[in-house]
Amino acid sequence: MTVSFDGTGSFDPDGVIVDYEWDFDGDGLFNEAGDEAAAQGSPTASSTYTTYGTFNPSLRVTDDGGATDTDTVGILVLSPPVADLQASPTSGGIPLLVSFDATGSYDPDGIIVDYEWDLDGDGIFNEAGIEAMSQGSATTSYGYASPGTFLATVRVTDNDALTDTDSVTISVNPSGWTITAPNPDDNGMTGMHSSLAIINGNPAISYYDFNGNDGNLMYVRATDASGTAWGVPEVVDSTGDVGLWCSLAEVNGHAAISYYDGTNGHLVYTYWDGATWQRITVEDESFIPAGSRSGAGQYSSLAVVSGQPAIAYFHATIGRLMFWRASDVDGSTWPTLMRESVDWPTSADPYSKGMDTSLKIVSGNPAISYYHTRGYLKYARAADAAGSDWTTGGGGIVVTVDGSRKTGMYTSLEVVNGQPAISYYRLYEIVFPIGTQYRRDLRYVRASDATGSAWGAPLTVDDGGMADDNVGMYCSMTVVDGNPAIAYQDTTHGYLCYIRATNNTGSAWGFRELLDTSGFVGAYACMKIVNGEPAVSYHDASNGSLKYIRKNP
Repeated sequence: MTVSFDGTGSFDPDGVIVDYEWDFDGDGLFNEAGDEAAAQGSPTASSTYTTYGTFNPSLRVTDDGGATDTDTVGILVLSPPVADLQASPTSGGIPLLVSFDATGSYDPDGIIVDYEWDLDGDGIFNEAGIEAMSQGSATTSYGYASPGTFLATVRVTDNDALTDTDSVTISVNPSGWTITAPNPDDNGMTGMHSSLAIINGNPAISYYDFNGNDGNLMYVRATDASGTAWGVPEVVDSTGDVGLWCSLAEVNGHAAISYYDGTNGHLVYTYWDGATWQRITVEDESFIPAGSRSGAGQYSSLAVVSGQPAIAYFHATIGRLMFWRASDVDGSTWPTLMRESVDWPTSADPYSKGMDTSLKIVSGNPAISYYHTRGYLKYARAADAAGSDWTTGGGGIVVTVDGSRKTGMYTSLEVVNGQPAISYYRLYEIVFPIGTQYRRDLRYVRASDATGSAWGAPLTVDDGGMADDNVGMYCSMTVVDGNPAIAYQDTTHGYLCYIRATNNTGSAWGFRELLDTSGFVGAYACMKIVNGEPAVSYHDASNGSLKYIRKNP
């Protein structure tokens, strides 16, 4: 407690006051080192009391004749209470019943007269229900019925009306799933463009970290095979605004990442050589005049093709879907002659093609799902295993899979029961006499043959249930126990969701599960099988974190 003192009312009837001396702690000693010595000679002063109790500070004045006088006041410094909250358990699956105990709280100079509770972490105490019923009690319990991270808090009040709070973080996992705590990275605005892969047996994530002006490419790897604990995040590249649209894969036994250099508009590839990260600019648009460049390397997708790393990406300057394969197993060299145009604008179809790429091996050859800016979902497959020929005349496949307009964003390609399949996001409109209604949903489509030359009818997997719901963004598909499954964001509510088909072809789907509802989460979801179970890396926009969740065995 800081107290201000004023001795300006002091006076000398037959002269003047020439000195003011202070004894703030009441120990009878004036001008001790610190506040007292600093205040000597001043009629006003202040001192901070850091311990509770009764103090008798004094002012001693001296006049020009050497005579002195003192005056003393009483100061009572009250001590606030000390809140202490314990909880058990602090994590578990839904429904989770947690017992709270604040009996360890105390007041050094009095008694605690009230206990107030905020159990759902919304910042409001004593809400109707359990919180209101528990007011005044030092113990309570609360059942959590939805997944998420909740900051449960007790507020104690003592007989002097002073308060203190203590909090415990409760992690409520969806039934059968566990959100890793602590998160792989909590450093501010981080975790965007996450890409999950298995590197040397353990899960690892590449991602974009925004530092306020530019962004860094980051990498973090778990310390165990399931991802229950994570190592220290490391900066892979910080040369400008780098790391957008990153894609992580294991290449020749090491971590490798393709990504976009937003400062220079280049496609970049980096790999760990056992000692350091080797950075290679793959596409620098050197064949295009400087004033005409719009960038190349957006929406990159990295995979190993015939034993060598390869990247599918969008070339914004020329509006093309590109494929580029390295000439060695590490990816240290990327010859121009191994760069292929897969799909491009024509006079009959002048729209850009190649956003939201997903590169996979389909029946031995590289294949790519991607977005056509006219609003179509497209698919291409090379005629050979190395990806050196994508022309339809040479045996390649380039087809429109869903041409229903404003569809095909956030594509995720996977081989499902021997045939390629794609999950994707659709934004479309229905025009009524009274206006236009927009629908945004999660879609799935599977080819009718092993190469993807023909495709079945698309299915709506999740439409949110309401006309204006927005679900399906940031979708990522993998095969779980033989059936296709998709992780995605419910953007209406900011939830991370998961849904799995009820058969091995994806012709019928179960109900969605809410994996994380704690804040606005689920963007940049990337799902892989980790130690035999599905796991998802994703971004928590509310807290600026990179998060990771895995299904329990």
